[in-house]
Amino acid sequence: MTTPDLTITTPLADLPISASARILGFTDTCPDAVRRRLAGLGFVPGIEVVKMRRAPLGSPCVYRVMSYEICLRAREAAYIECTPTAVDDAVDGGRA
Repeated sequence: MTTPDLTITTPLADLPISASARILGFTDTCPDAVRRRLAGLGFVPGIEVVKMRRAPLGSPCVYRVMSYEICLRAREAAYIECTPTAVDDAVDGGRA
């Protein structure tokens, strides 16, 4: 496991495969309807999320949130601000 700089804020869409992050909130440009939908799916501040894998063309990606996995398009994940917490170096390119 590699521990990244925890002061960095990044969009969820930019996390590498197998990285975990703590959700900080949503961007100012996130539409209210999208914000409500994402929050209803469990993407709320303080929750840890892991980027599990991605589609061959890069979108959508599968994220583990709480006790389930969910697919988000890159444009939806880009609205979620987070801070990386760890990267699992043992995962083979996200093909898990």
